[in-house]
Amino acid sequence: MEEIEKIEEVVIKQVDEIITELAPNGKYIEKCIDNKQTICTNTAAFMRLPIFPAVQPPSDSIEIITEWGQVIVENPASQRHLDLLECILYLAHKIEKKGNRIVVHVDSYQLQKKLAKKGERISQQRILKMIKNLENVKLITKHIIYSYGQQVSVEMRGRIIDRTTTVSAIAKNKKKKTIIELTLGDMVSADLWVDKLFLYDPERIIKLKHSYTKAIVRFLLSHKNSENKTKKWELKKLLQHLGICIKDKKEDSKDNKIMISKNLYSQILKRIQEEAEELNEMGITIEKRNNEYYVVCDTQKLKSAIS
Repeated sequence: MEEIEKIEEVVIKQVDEIITELAPNGKYIEKCIDNKQTICTNTAAFMRLPIFPAVQPPSDSIEIITEWGQVIVENPASQRHLDLLECILYLAHKIEKKGNRIVVHVDSYQLQKKLAKKGERISQQRILKMIKNLENVKLITKHIIYSYGQQVSVEMRGRIIDRTTTVSAIAKNKKKKTIIELTLGDMVSADLWVDKLFLYDPERIIKLKHSYTKAIVRFLLSHKNSENKTKKWELKKLLQHLGICIKDKKEDSKDNKIMISKNLYSQILKRIQEEAEELNEMGITIEKRNNEYYVVCDTQKLKSAIS
């Protein structure tokens, strides 16, 4: 199983201080803006922390603690909304910097096309409704980042998206098109400046059917290492990293986790296995040993498949 790195000593700073003093991604973001290049598809915090719960949470406000940090979410969205956020970041054809905020521009048609699953059509109205859902999400996260050799404990708070406007434009074929302009909220803007960034095509993850499968793939993708070794995770432990804990007779409830029944765990396992072919193509397999299930990830194959 994956070794969890122990944090012995960290420097505690506010996000504004980090952006001003450290901002590890500052030069990279400025370069992307100048060259009209995509900054990233996702960040470590959004891939490792259960900001977008893999199962339906019990209430409209949740607090979850994992080995990778703590997250408090009001009006939590789903992994499908994370699909949308990834597409927005990946497809942004224009990026602007306004103070510490990031503003992105994306073609609505390209967004609808990218987000649609096989045989599915997504309307612009549905896209805008999903963006509205993201605007309602409020976040507080506490986690570790690495900047210039320092381990820094950061607390980020704010919203994912602050403001959305639509603008009509003319495409190369002379037809009208709609450009969606999104001002990213405090949380995402700060995360882009300071956190570890990942750039990949989100299409394979988007096409997966189940939210827990998507959450697992994103989590594994955020842990690829320089040696590109095969990694093995016990499925129950992996779910705990995603903020999900299975109820036990000796322990009917557990703070700071989303509790699920053994029956729901069996359903999750079955549905993950239903997507075995798609997962295998990405270098992820499910193994059973001594009545326990393990997720085995070929990090090199996963990296190649997603890239």
